[in-house]
Amino acid sequence: QPYPGGMRIGQEEIDAVVSVMKSHAMTRYGGPAPEGKYFADKFEDAFKEKMGVKHATAVSSGTASLISALVALGIGPGDEVVVPSFTYVATAEAAAVLGAIPIICDVDESLTMDPEDLERRISPHTKAVIPVHMRGAPCQMDKIMDIAK
Repeated sequence: QPYPGGMRIGQEEIDAVVSVMKSHAMTRYGGPAPEGKYFADKFEDAFKEKMGVKHATAVSSGTASLISALVALGIGPGDEVVVPSFTYVATAEAAAVLGAIPIICDVDESLTMDPEDLERRISPHTKAVIPVHMRGAPCQMDKIMDIAK
């Protein structure tokens, strides 16, 4: 049985990947842009339109996206970033790379951030909270957002 999400890969997604490979433009700046625009640029434009925002930046990985988000928030040395105890290591690494201190929060029976423990982990040095939805189970975002505010 494929991992959740993998079950949603259809012919449209396969065709999109194949078209990138056939273009020989495997990176954003790796030669002439197919049809005058790189796939990453097209993706960013489509994403901006779908989300109704002015800016979007495609990055190489989830790790790069977490680091970019924390940099955009001004997270740095000595800041605390609360992360769940059950997650991929990059969640905590993104904070540590910037000199921030990852603060580990317990998870509940859904394997996502426990809002009650989150409340105990907040300190005057807390600058960010990174909830992680796990295997199709969403975090209790309403409670988490109330605490984070």
